[in-house]
Amino acid sequence: TAAKDDVKALAFDLALHAAAFSPAYLNRDAVNPAYLKDQEEIFTTQANNLGDKPEKIIKGIVQGKLNKHLSQICFVDQGFVKEDKKSVKVVVSETAEAAGGTIEIVDYAYIAVGQED
Repeated sequence: TAAKDDVKALAFDLALHAAAFSPAYLNRDAVNPAYLKDQEEIFTTQANNLGDKPEKIIKGIVQGKLNKHLSQICFVDQGFVKEDKKSVKVVVSETAEAAGGTIEIVDYAYIAVGQED
């Protein structure tokens, strides 16, 4: 059926996406809290170096930078390999809806030949 073919094509495209973008984490929940704290400190320092800005503005800048960073390192939040204006999460949701079911990415594996851990 067309729906089954669309889901198969999505699975293939998700594999291409993982190979092309090498995401570090599946989603935001999988990100190490210590890493998030370090990034927040870095972004806070950067925002404070922009000059005399109110605390509310600094917090907004830091949150914006953190969200952008997470969208670059989290698989489901990255711009989809074939349609970068949409996130992987959105494309998966649209495909599931069109197929009349649900699709959830619960894990992925990225294996690089010739690299050591």
